[in-house]
Amino acid sequence: MLAVEVQNLGKLYKLYRRPEHRLLEALIPGLRLHRKLWAIRRISFQLRSGESLAIIGPNGAGKSTLLRILAGACRPTEGLFRLRGRVGAVLELGLGFAPSLTGRQNIKLAGLLMGLRPEEIEERIPDIAAFSELGTYLDRPVREYSSGMRSRLGFSIASHLDVDVLLADEALSAGDNLFRIRASERVRQLLDRGTTLLYATHSARRAQELCAKAIWIEYGRVMDFGEVGEVVRAYMARGKSVLVRDQRLEEGNGYRVPVTIVHAQPVDADGQPLEKVPPATPLVVALVLYASEPVGNLDVICELLGPATRCLTRLTRYNSAGLELGLGFHRIEVRMNSPRAGGSYDLIVRLARSNQVFGDRVFETRVLPGAVVVLAPEQGDDAEDADLHPFSCEPATERELAALVPSHLNLADDSTRSWLRSGWQYARDEVRLVGAAEFFLFVPQEADTLHVRCRGLSSRRRLEAHDAEGERVPLRASGRASGGTIDLFGPIPERWRGRPLLLRLVVADDKGAVLLRQGEEVQVIEIAACTDAARVQKAHAA
Repeated sequence: MLAVEVQNLGKLYKLYRRPEHRLLEALIPGLRLHRKLWAIRRISFQLRSGESLAIIGPNGAGKSTLLRILAGACRPTEGLFRLRGRVGAVLELGLGFAPSLTGRQNIKLAGLLMGLRPEEIEERIPDIAAFSELGTYLDRPVREYSSGMRSRLGFSIASHLDVDVLLADEALSAGDNLFRIRASERVRQLLDRGTTLLYATHSARRAQELCAKAIWIEYGRVMDFGEVGEVVRAYMARGKSVLVRDQRLEEGNGYRVPVTIVHAQPVDADGQPLEKVPPATPLVVALVLYASEPVGNLDVICELLGPATRCLTRLTRYNSAGLELGLGFHRIEVRMNSPRAGGSYDLIVRLARSNQVFGDRVFETRVLPGAVVVLAPEQGDDAEDADLHPFSCEPATERELAALVPSHLNLADDSTRSWLRSGWQYARDEVRLVGAAEFFLFVPQEADTLHVRCRGLSSRRRLEAHDAEGERVPLRASGRASGGTIDLFGPIPERWRGRPLLLRLVVADDKGAVLLRQGEEVQVIEIAACTDAARVQKAHAA
């Protein structure tokens, strides 16, 4: 039997520059002073009783909004959903609690709202009190609780009131380590009893531990849905920032990420690609960053995440004052010691504002799954970590970039997608464009034509390529090829030649740049800087 049904669910928010604009809009018919932001759009899935679903995606993707709608905390703008049975929700800390009531009184209130009789609630209070371990604080007002205590109480209530559907938004990651272990065991017990779980998380490991299915949401839309292992692998290997840029605005986009990770690769001391290393030995993470504007107080953080519970984290910062970068490409080498424990390690590189690493200021993340393999240590081996100078930073030369940045991007190849920046949508083997999207491309000195092959572009739309300084190159079609693909060509300006560029591919009409709606997405197949425009166009026309 279906326990959860979600059909084309969407939530629209209106954004105003000033508070009084909301009042003016209400008083003057036809006046529009807001911008529209779809927090989620066209979300659809189904779950049977006893199934578990991990909801994964970057910050701001719409995970919490989806759970809040399903929990009844807010109304959807469009679409339908149905949850069968008793629903328990552990969402934002404090959500659903009456601050002036005690923890015990909040337990009774939650039970009554779920339809339990008072005597049934009294029977469950001892179990809830024992699991939460709040002691005498259970009879204190909830406003006096810490965030961890609220999390303990909220999860204890939701997991002990015989719910049929449990909604959890990172609640299993709150509190101390012992409570997280006990909470995970409690969830497994509920799943064995037939409870349906929807769990929003940033942890790929916890998603795979607790859930059989996963849905990947980004920019408010479903990017992938299916078996948890496949979806998590697709999410982790997408090779771009995991923090959302505000691409869902229907009008304008004033937010720009000042620095992006162009390339990341572990190498040995001689600069050769790294395959396997002994434990506790020096390794180098070679990075190429691109700054679209001068930036200061930048932290570059490298982390090695180990297998299962054997997790080793190494954080390396530039210095206490942060790194300063000028406009352009920069080559950075991060030196660190390999872990002591053997196994395959994911390399995670983050960019953040100085002293804000664990806040909301982490604005760029690159994940390289299984990038470092550490050999098992020999018995009795007690190697000491080397004392390393952590960083070197200098401008990247054009010769280095020419060997690194490709002049041809085949977007069907997963490795090529690491050169895509923001604004793209991923749907298994396809890369889609919904408005304006950025990418890196090296333009050879002899190149004279920019070629884009795509599918789904209507006759009313066109594509344009823009550089960071605002120069625009219109792309014109040479005719439609087989399978509905279109080949577009545009002349490459002289100053683009012989260097790597951050370019933006823009969908436009007669009035300027547009953001496509659901169902209008343009699939981009390849992008290349070519020579001999006439020969290229003739070959593709044939």
